[in-house]
Amino acid sequence: MMSNLPVHSPMFLQDAGDVVCLAGELESAQFRYAQIGSQVLVSGRRLIGLGGGHEIGFASYSALAQSGVVKPNERVGILNLDSHFDLRREPQATSGTPFLQAMEDSSRHWFQLEYRVMGISRA
Repeated sequence: MMSNLPVHSPMFLQDAGDVVCLAGELESAQFRYAQIGSQVLVSGRRLIGLGGGHEIGFASYSALAQSGVVKPNERVGILNLDSHFDLRREPQATSGTPFLQAMEDSSRHWFQLEYRVMGISRA
């Protein structure tokens, strides 16, 4: 979709590939995305994930956590722009679980995870 956009200055943009999520295999897709994303971050590049829903949230967090880019006691922020908190606890990962997954996992990596959400519906 962005291939026809002009480049006005050297941009170090690289397509790291696609991660396809087959039905019922969200956790393995999140794992594959995290592996690729971690390699991107370790190489010093920025990671931008296009597509997906909130399911990509935990995968992006995992890439950051695995990369070692964030040092112990540093703060990491997640900003969720949505009408739902997406902090559900489920036996399997869903679009409603990524931010709780990240918060629960962050203590393993010794950095501070701050979660904020904007746009919550009154309901």
